[in-house]
Amino acid sequence: IYVETLSGITVSLYVDFNDTLDQVKARIPIEGVSPDQTRFVLDDKQLEDERTLTDYDMQDNSTLQLVLKLR
Repeated sequence: IYVETLSGITVSLYVDFNDTLDQVKARIPIEGVSPDQTRFVLDDKQLEDERTLTDYDMQDNSTLQLVLKLR
């Protein structure tokens, strides 16, 4: 899958589709921001960290956006 980071850079990750979004997030270098302050977005929908990639029907070429959580 691909992840667009907070800095706008897109990185490619090899994942197990049974991984949770928390597990995926832990593999992405995020400078100056705690991972629990971020959230994934797919097709303008905020995703839940406890769910798996399979839960969201992710495919090999899917792109997630990593954004800051609103308080």
